[in-house]
Amino acid sequence: MTEGEPVLAPATPEAALEAPAATPPVRTPRVRAPRRAPTAPRVPRAKRVRAVETTSPPAVETHASGESTPPPAPVLLPATPPAACEPPVGATTETPVCAQAETFGGAPADVLLTYSRAVSATLASGCQAVSAAGAHEAFGGIEQGPGAATVRLQLNPGAPMPAGVECPREPGVAGAGSGATATIVVSAGAATEGGVVSDPIDPKYLLRVPFGKTSFWLQPWRAYLDTWSSSQLLNALGINFNAPPADMEPVAQLLQESGFKLARFEIGFNAISYTEPNSLRAGNDEIIRARLRALHNHGLRPLIVLNANSEDPAPSKGARLETLAPAPRGANTVRLSAASAAQVVPGLTGFDNITWKGGPDVLITSVTSGGVATLSRRLSKVLPAGRHEGTTLRYGPFQSPTRLNGTPNPAFGATLAGWLDYVRVVCREAEAIAGPGGYDLEIWNELSFGSKFLNASNYGAPVGNGTTAARNKARVTKAVMKALLDETTYWVHAHDPGVGISDGFASESPFPSGLGAPIGLTALSKHPYAGGRTYPAAYKVGFDVPVNALGVQDLTPKPKPPYKPLFVPSYSMLLPEYMLTASSTETLIRDIAPITTEIYGLVHGREVGPRGGAPVQKWITEYNLSPPMGITGLSPADVAHFRAKALLRSLVAMSAKGIARDYFFGAAPGALSLIDPGFYKALEADPGSYPGAAAGGEVLQTFRNLTTAMRGPGPAGAPRRLSLTSIVQEGNHAQWAGDGTAAHPSLYDREVLAVFPFQTAPSEFVVPVYVMTSNLLTLYDPAAPPADEQRWDLPDEPFRITLGGLPEGGPPPMVSAYDPLRGAASPARLVSRQGATAVFEVAASDYPRLLRLTFGS
Repeated sequence: MTEGEPVLAPATPEAALEAPAATPPVRTPRVRAPRRAPTAPRVPRAKRVRAVETTSPPAVETHASGESTPPPAPVLLPATPPAACEPPVGATTETPVCAQAETFGGAPADVLLTYSRAVSATLASGCQAVSAAGAHEAFGGIEQGPGAATVRLQLNPGAPMPAGVECPREPGVAGAGSGATATIVVSAGAATEGGVVSDPIDPKYLLRVPFGKTSFWLQPWRAYLDTWSSSQLLNALGINFNAPPADMEPVAQLLQESGFKLARFEIGFNAISYTEPNSLRAGNDEIIRARLRALHNHGLRPLIVLNANSEDPAPSKGARLETLAPAPRGANTVRLSAASAAQVVPGLTGFDNITWKGGPDVLITSVTSGGVATLSRRLSKVLPAGRHEGTTLRYGPFQSPTRLNGTPNPAFGATLAGWLDYVRVVCREAEAIAGPGGYDLEIWNELSFGSKFLNASNYGAPVGNGTTAARNKARVTKAVMKALLDETTYWVHAHDPGVGISDGFASESPFPSGLGAPIGLTALSKHPYAGGRTYPAAYKVGFDVPVNALGVQDLTPKPKPPYKPLFVPSYSMLLPEYMLTASSTETLIRDIAPITTEIYGLVHGREVGPRGGAPVQKWITEYNLSPPMGITGLSPADVAHFRAKALLRSLVAMSAKGIARDYFFGAAPGALSLIDPGFYKALEADPGSYPGAAAGGEVLQTFRNLTTAMRGPGPAGAPRRLSLTSIVQEGNHAQWAGDGTAAHPSLYDREVLAVFPFQTAPSEFVVPVYVMTSNLLTLYDPAAPPADEQRWDLPDEPFRITLGGLPEGGPPPMVSAYDPLRGAASPARLVSRQGATAVFEVAASDYPRLLRLTFGS
């Protein structure tokens, strides 16, 4: 060191070089006209000079080489920085005169270097960051600043603010020679408000809410991060194909053009002929075949639901039953005419629509020679004299697979044999059109309705009383389901192992595990319907234990159930990812995570399968989300916009988290249709025509945009595993406000920023990014005209995300972003890069924007 030269010392106070706490307190919301949600708290922030822009990568980029030996003589430039770091008037040399720290979301971001005259970013390519100890490090990126005389030096991912900046001294400056450098102290700049999430991915978000616990703060979907081939999403898009017979062909074409690959529909047990149980029922057969042909013609793989809905559960024929005298409520016998009595097959013939909407729902168990019929259960209402609709089933409702002594029950065996004949007919018909292995099967639909045929006791008096009866009934139903699942899977898997099989009994329950699946079962079905709710009124105290933001029980000491949390935030909840959160203890994440957990001692997780068999996938075989009933001020365009966002989020999030298939409901006209009513009106006006994809409406256009943007050859082998190491939010917009404590903080947008990487090509990634807002019906711009459905969209918020595991070396990646809802470019840019890690700045809303990273030439 030359005598008399000052030693470099940081001019910025230590506090200015550190990131603020991850969860700063919420302040009074400000009015931000015209696009701000009145229900979502917003803390004012100091706005940066530079707005986020869609740009090419920086023209000049330096790569970090690690710390190096401090130079022998760090020198402070003798020039005194002008006020506010403005370049001096009349300067003739390109000399750096000022370096000012800049933050993004309160975290160190970059250094604004001001020169004595207008310069290009290339001039600063030799500048390095210098720590207080004298260690040198290259910057992660260099770009032009907000003024012609400024250059912005981006910090390496995760790097602290340097104490100084060392740059080559310009030739011609007094004392400069070859290789001479000078160092400028980095002065403090204006702080920006926001915060950093330094642990965006951590198993604790699942492990701290085991089954039986819930949390407003912990997000189980943040427990892990996958990088999938884009085929994971592209091959997952399905629909419930309930289109009217006359419209099946054009609807299938519309779905194919919109990116759909899968279609689900039901061929029920009742589709089989009563007189010829190895054939489809006449009149129904051609509709089934036409549906299969329409799907096959347009590349839509069928998922056929095998079901015995108790409204019309099995092969049957009508029976006109005439009673000769009225029967009072509670009677267990009726008197039939001789002609009616002659039609009765005991145990299979019965009255329709007496107890529930079913045909039949009260069976006749015996008939005397005098026409007195004994009923399977007492009448729930008066049955007047006269004619009544009835049904004769070919097979009786399922009874217990075994007798009380443990021997096989012949009555169960007879119905099971009929069921397996039905399965054979369905497979034969599907294979004739779709080809071997060209279709899949789902065993049953839902247990919440239409499942009374699974247990004959639903048609008769209960066995036992009270709790005993309920337990007996549950035991028999469980045994019947297991036998149906095992026997059907065994036969289908032996017949054609290329046919996928899903367990529809699991669609509404968190308890089925892949461990208990029969070998050959492909998937467990899920129907994650969840309506809107408003807290704190919607919070139901019970046996679920609430967990706060610290991951501990949010209860008073030694609590007793029912459990009431110490704090419940005030907010509304309506989002398609509800079952990925911990708002309910039945989170889907338990079954799709690569982390094995337990429910009552039974293991759950993505890799769980039967002993000796493969892991069992998870398929969402039915889902949709609608605005709650009674919401006023929503136009049909608003509803379509809402559904486009909801289903876009659902497909992206569920695919990214591990759901292998996602079948939305549905294709038929109606309140839950994905297809715009105009498409069907055009078909009605011109039958047999094809109205074109544009007539399909906003939902299908959004899917078309998404799938087009996600197409590509995929990775050459296994996808490259990316990591998400940091999220920085500029500003403090939150989903709801906490109480200011560490246990009950506000839930900031950065803590629900979804970042889901997919690999579309060996050197390309597409990363959907969005704020997983709690309420998709937040009106952000109440001043906008009713015709503007975008008034419901979260205004763009700037975030910086740090991704690791990226390709190293070579030029910086090309960066762009695409908005599939609007079909337009979206703001995104590369900020800095160091080895396999890079920081990207994006503008996020409440639906996925697609960040595209292309490496190489």
